[in-house]
Parts: sequence; structure tokens; C-alpha cells
Amino acid sequence: MALRRNLGDKAAIAHLLTCLGSVARTQDDYSRARALLEEGLALFRELGMKWDVAKSLGNLGNVAQDQDDHVQAKLLVEEGRALFRELGDKRGIAISLGNLGAIAQEESDFMRAATLLEECLTLLHELGDKNAIVESLWSLANLAEAQGQTQRAAQRCGAANALGAAIGVVAPPADRAKQERIVDRIRAHFDDVAFAAANAAGQSMTIDQAVAYALAEDAQP
Repeated sequence: MALRRNLGDKAAIAHLLTCLGSVARTQDDYSRARALLEEGLALFRELGMKWDVAKSLGNLGNVAQDQDDHVQAKLLVEEGRALFRELGDKRGIAISLGNLGAIAQEESDFMRAATLLEECLTLLHELGDKNAIVESLWSLANLAEAQGQTQRAAQRCGAANALGAAIGVVAPPADRAKQERIVDRIRAHFDDVAFAAANAAGQSMTIDQAVAYALAEDAQP
């Protein structure tokens, strides 16, 4: 019984460290975030909690990405994805693919980014994870803008915005600020009337239509 209490205490501490690390990341205190997340990860490894290990690796990958350490970020996220595969966790795999796609975009490897982000969206749609689908559509809108596919970008962001509102998604402040920056960059390619029309076309889509449009190779650029 004492052993069980000890293991439970360690697990609780590991989860607390992870939460504190996530908070530090939102405050842009990346050194502290990494230290806390690494300490939590070490405990999860000691306890053999594979899912939490995989999740922690993804969180550490995000911190590395925040610091523009793409090599480390990819190593961490790939290790996490391998564990999610071992566990058969499709959502974990999808989120890992999305993170890897974001890294590829930052490296200007747009073809790889598109492949990874589309794989992510396909899996999330299969799982029916509406909240994560909305986040994935934002990522794809961001990618389309970076590729100069302005019409597609505007429709994707319109769909993401409308679908998020319809299902009650409340993005954290940092994510909301990122979404607003994406919209501003896309809007800069249009006059007000053209942007409103493209955005409205995306807003009129159902979630299935938005996913199909985002994945269609022959969609209007």
C-alpha cells in the first residue's frame, strides 16, 4: 500500500510539473518550461506511463519549436509519435503530425508541411474530433497563405472561424492572437470586398465540406 501511495504521489507530482511547465510556456519563460517539463517527463518514464511520456515529449517539442530549435523539436515529436503508434492512439498521432507539419512550414518545406498537415486533418476527421479539426484548419490556412494560395487561405480561415464559433471553441489568448495574425496576413492580399466574399464562402461550409475543400488537390488556389 505504501508503494502504491508513493507511485501515486510521483504521478501527481509529474502531472503538476507538466501543468506548471505549460503555464511557463504561455508566459514565454521557455527555460523554466523546459526544466519543468523535463522533470515531469523523467518521472513519467520512471513510472512507465507511456501515454504521459508521449504527451510530454510533444510538449517539449513545442517548447523547442518556440525557441526555433527545429532539429530538437522534430526529434522530440517523432519520439512521441512513435509511442502514440505503439499505444494505438490515433489522436496522439494526429497531433504529432500537426506539430511536425508546423515545424516543416517554419523551415519553408511547404510540400512536406502540406503532406503532414493533411494527414493530421484526415485522421482527426476520421476520429470526429471537431475541436482539433478547427485547429487543423487554422494551420492549413496559415500554410496556404505562406504558399501564396490566397483564395484557399481565406476560405480555410473563414471555415475555421465559423466552425469554431458554432461548436463553442474558446481558444487560449496566445492561440487567439496567432489566429488574428493569420487573418491579418491573409486579409492583406485582398481588398475588403474580395476578402469578405472569400471568407464568407468558407463560413458557409459544413465541417465535412470544409475538410473536403482543405484536402482537395484541385481546390481554387
